[in-house]
Amino acid sequence: MEQSVQILYAALSIFAIFDSSLAAAVATLSPGQTLSDGQVLSSPAQIFELGFFTPANSISTVKFLGIWYRATPDVVVWVANRQNPITSSAGALTLSKNGNLILSSAQGTITWSSNSSTAAASRPILSLLDTGNLVLADNSTNIWTSFDYPCDTRLPGMKMVDDSDAGLDKHLTSWKSSGDPSLGDFVYTIENHGLPQMSILMGKEKKYRTGPWNGRNFTGLPFIRDPAFGAEIVNGRLVSYSEAYNSSIYKRLTMDPSGLLQRYIMNEERDGWILAFTIPSETCSNYGWCGVNTLCKPNKSPVCECLNGFAPKSEREWNSAAWTSGCGRIPPSDCRMEDGFMKVDRVKFPDTLSFRVDNSMSIGDCHEECLRNCNCSAYADPYLSLSDERNGCLMWFGDLVDIMEFTGEVSIGPSIYIRVPKTALDNTRGWNERKRSKKLVFVATGASLGMFLLILWFGCMILRRRRQACKKENEDLELPLFGLKTIAAATNNFSDENLIGEGGFGPVYKGNLSAEQAIAVKRMSRTSGQGPQEFKNEVILIAKLQHRNLARIWDVALKERRRC
Repeated sequence: MEQSVQILYAALSIFAIFDSSLAAAVATLSPGQTLSDGQVLSSPAQIFELGFFTPANSISTVKFLGIWYRATPDVVVWVANRQNPITSSAGALTLSKNGNLILSSAQGTITWSSNSSTAAASRPILSLLDTGNLVLADNSTNIWTSFDYPCDTRLPGMKMVDDSDAGLDKHLTSWKSSGDPSLGDFVYTIENHGLPQMSILMGKEKKYRTGPWNGRNFTGLPFIRDPAFGAEIVNGRLVSYSEAYNSSIYKRLTMDPSGLLQRYIMNEERDGWILAFTIPSETCSNYGWCGVNTLCKPNKSPVCECLNGFAPKSEREWNSAAWTSGCGRIPPSDCRMEDGFMKVDRVKFPDTLSFRVDNSMSIGDCHEECLRNCNCSAYADPYLSLSDERNGCLMWFGDLVDIMEFTGEVSIGPSIYIRVPKTALDNTRGWNERKRSKKLVFVATGASLGMFLLILWFGCMILRRRRQACKKENEDLELPLFGLKTIAAATNNFSDENLIGEGGFGPVYKGNLSAEQAIAVKRMSRTSGQGPQEFKNEVILIAKLQHRNLARIWDVALKERRRC
C-alpha cells in the first residue's frame, strides 16, 4: 500500500511539472489573453520563442519583449520595445479584440504597440512561426508581422526593402551595445543612389558597400553565388533582397554594434553558432580606404596603389600612409583621341556616384563611346562575369572611388578599363611600379656601396697588419734605421762601379756615408733563393757579434721586399 502511494505521488509530481511547463509555454495568443513575464510563445517545432528578457550584458534589470532561438536563448533576433524598455518585472503583452498588440508595464503604461487595429478584425490570432516571424493574422490574412519591422538580424524568408512608391524601408540597425538593444550607430540597407547595392552606413557616412547587383550576385561579393539569395529589380531599382528559407539549416545575418556584418550558421549539434564570414573582412573592404583613383590590394604592403596613369595628390601624405587624398592624373587629361584604356582585372567596381548604363551597347561600342566623352574616366561590361551572352556598357564619370582587387582564394571578379593618356600607355609601368624601381635602384646602389666599403675596410686591415708586422721586424733588429734613399746615395744608386761582390742574398756594394765613414752594403735581390726571414736572421746574428777582426753591422734599411 505504501509503495502504491509513493508511485502515485511521483506520477502526480511529474504531471505537475509537465503541467507547469505547458502553462509557461503557449502556442498562440487570442484576444483578451495575456503573455506575462515568465511565459513564452513557442513556434510549432520549438525553434523560436517570444518572451521577456534582460540582455546578458545589461547593467540594469530592464525588460524587453523579444524573439530568440530556444537552443541558444542569448541570441535575440528581434526586439519589440527596443527604444522603451519596461523597468519592472510585471510586463505583459495583450492582444486586443480589434487586432492590436499592446505591451504594457505593471502600472498600465503602454511601452509598445503594433498599431495594427482594424475594425474588420473578427478572429485575430498571434502565433510565432518556425521561420522566426511573429505573425498577427485574422482569418488567415496577415494583419501585422515582425518581419516587416526588422531589428539587427535578417533571417531566411525576411525581405529587406527599399520601395519609395509604397513608402517601405526595411533595413537592419545594430544594437547600441551588446547589453543595450536600442538603436545603434550602424545600418545595413539597400542603396539605390547609383546602381543598386547593399551598404553599411554610420549616420550618412558610407562604411562599406557590396558593389552593384549584376543579376546573379553583388559584384563586390563574387564568392557568394547562392541561388537562395534573390533580388527584385523594378525600373532599375533594387526593391527587395532576401534569402530563401530552408528548414534544415539555421542561418542568420546580424548587424553587430561594432559595425561588422556577421553571418552565422548553427552547428550540427544545434547548440551553438559558427561564424561563416564577416563584412568588412579586411582593410580594403572599408569604403574608399585609399582615396580616389586608387586600387586597394589586400595582399600587398602597402595596400594602396595609384591606378596606372595617376600619382598621389600629396606624396608626403602618401608616404606616411595617409591615403585619403587619393591620386590624380599625370599629366591631367587633355581629352585627346590618342587617349587609351588600361585593363584592370578581378576588381570590385568603383562606386557609381556618376555613371551611365546602356544595355544596348557591346563592349566595343562602349570603348568608343567612352573615348569620345571627355568626362568618361572608365568603362566595363557589367555582365561579363555571367555565363549568359548579355550585352551591356557601364561608364563612370569623374573620380573613381573604392576599387578593390580580389586576390588569394577570391581570384574572380569583373574587369574595368581605366582611361589613361597615351604616354601612360607607352610606359605601362604606373607610378607605383616606377617608385618600386627607384627603391630597387636605391637598394642595389646601397648594396654595391656597402660591398665596396667592406672590401676597402678589409684592404685597410690587411695593409695595417702588414705595417705592424714590418714595424715589429724593425724593432727586433735593435738597430737604427736608414732610409733607402740615404743608402742609395751612399752607393751611387747601387751603381755597377760600386759593386764589389755578390753573396747568397744578393750583390754587395761599397759606399760612403760621410768623408770618414766607408761602408759595405748587402742588398737582398728579388731573385735570391733566400727569403726575408733568413735575411733578417743573418742581420740579427751579425749585429750581435762583437769581435775586432769581424765586420760590424751599423744600420739597416728596409723597403717593401728590398732589404739592405
